[in-house]
Amino acid sequence: MQKIKLDKRTITFVVTSIFLMVELFFLLPLSFKKIGYLNKQIKKVKEQLKIVEEDWPRKDEYLGKKKQLEIETAKLKTKFIGPNQESKLLTFMSSASKDFEVRIEDFLPKRLIQRASTEFGNFKYLPISLTAKSKFHNLAMFLDYLQNGPYFFDIKKIKIVSRYPHHSVGMLICGIIQQE
Repeated sequence: MQKIKLDKRTITFVVTSIFLMVELFFLLPLSFKKIGYLNKQIKKVKEQLKIVEEDWPRKDEYLGKKKQLEIETAKLKTKFIGPNQESKLLTFMSSASKDFEVRIEDFLPKRLIQRASTEFGNFKYLPISLTAKSKFHNLAMFLDYLQNGPYFFDIKKIKIVSRYPHHSVGMLICGIIQQE
């Protein structure tokens, strides 16, 4: 077996060759992956920057709309009936019926029904069975007033029987109650 002469030049060449091989096969592919990842990130940032550049001039408009939506949301939150305030809803319906000349013959609130749980609270239906007599036009105005009034209502069933000049109506109206 022949002895290998290890002089300084040979050792330097071997070490440099090993270092270059490691860099070529391990470090260079990792660098390319990193470059690809950074290019994707740059593309995302450019898209976001483009959106911001387009929307920035309308910033004041967006802030105005945000305030308007906050006001509308606050108004809508007041349309929910609070817990243990069912009588307030019933009183409202009774007095509104008198204003529109709707004569209530039967007015029966039923048990609360669990409706929905959201981040804004738990909501329940208060079903109210109502039978009344009225002229058709007055009845339509009464229902419109309930729908657009100070509380949320959901009319589940309605049955109108025509008996001139007054019509009989049977309906199931649900008030929406916000539980805490």
